[in-house]
Amino acid sequence: MQKSILIPGHDPLTHAVTDEVTETAVNGEPWPAYVLRELAHDERLAAIRDARRVAYPPVGDQLDALARCVQALADAGAPLPPETARWLDDVAAVKAAYPKPPEPE
Repeated sequence: MQKSILIPGHDPLTHAVTDEVTETAVNGEPWPAYVLRELAHDERLAAIRDARRVAYPPVGDQLDALARCVQALADAGAPLPPETARWLDDVAAVKAAYPKPPEPE
């Protein structure tokens, strides 16, 4: 069974590292190097995750692009898994029920 290490200044849910993290553990002994490396790695991953979240297009736009890609494959005769074909039908039904208004001239 894996044991969790509670580290002051480290939020285990978000993996955020605050300035409370020092090189000294609660008992006055230095943190093992692997713990400090892991904290730094977690902090870098969180920063990358946040940057990507902001940089990606909105999820709806991503799903539209994916639906167009899958539709192009189906139109070209590619066999689709049944759940993918159902998803594509569901997307088409929603788009038919809520069409975009025409572009203003």
